[in-house]
Amino acid sequence: MKIVEKIKNMMKTEKKEGLTLEELGDFLGGYGINIDNIDNSSDLSETIYYICLKHLSDTMSKMPWELRVLTEKKGKEKIINSKMETLLNLRPNPYISSATFWGTVELNKLHHGNAYIYIEADRNGFPKYLWVLPSNQVKIWIDNKGIFGRLNALWYVWTDSRSGKQYSFEMDEIIHFKTHISFDGLSGIPIRDILKTQISSGKNSIGFLNKLYKNNMFGSKVLVHYTGELKQGAEAKIALKLENFSKTQGSGKLFQFHLGCKLNY
Repeated sequence: MKIVEKIKNMMKTEKKEGLTLEELGDFLGGYGINIDNIDNSSDLSETIYYICLKHLSDTMSKMPWELRVLTEKKGKEKIINSKMETLLNLRPNPYISSATFWGTVELNKLHHGNAYIYIEADRNGFPKYLWVLPSNQVKIWIDNKGIFGRLNALWYVWTDSRSGKQYSFEMDEIIHFKTHISFDGLSGIPIRDILKTQISSGKNSIGFLNKLYKNNMFGSKVLVHYTGELKQGAEAKIALKLENFSKTQGSGKLFQFHLGCKLNY
């Protein structure tokens, strides 16, 4: 059952006021969301973020691939090629299916900003297998001095974290997918960086509302304006009266003060 449906079912209770803050906190805590300390909750705990990534990757994994050629008579004409059809739509490599493969590619592209596919060719140069490279282990190099034999050539360098070995691939050996936003035209920006401002603002607003609810919708700071001079010890009495009304006297909406006082919060 999806998290949204679970929340709706929990809201359908006999209580008129619905879920309490403690009940909601216990429920969201099971998904890694700490409502008591929203500021320190990791962005990885944002459930909506991963729900969207899963939806997009699942959608992309179901899309079929077709080979087409542009001709003068028919325009875009579909090419029937059993080998490429099998490679793209059935079995990219011996270990995973095409649905899992393309879903993984889309997830890497969205989460890391870039997805890299290595094309393993046979002896005749025909694509044999397709392999997804770990996006966080691949760097894009431009050989502006011709160290690898080609001046200003683009290379993809993969450093395997398990073995420590480094592999370099030419541009023609890699299929590179990137997000729609790029500052250099070579690599994409992760979706989580694009949404970082919105996610942080949402977390901060929830944290602020949480503090207000705990204080009976009373702000953390209260400024009292008084037209006259306060006698010694009167400041403490005013502060004590504010605390008593905001925490212990019902909702804290009503205050009894002398004429001349003005509250800003």
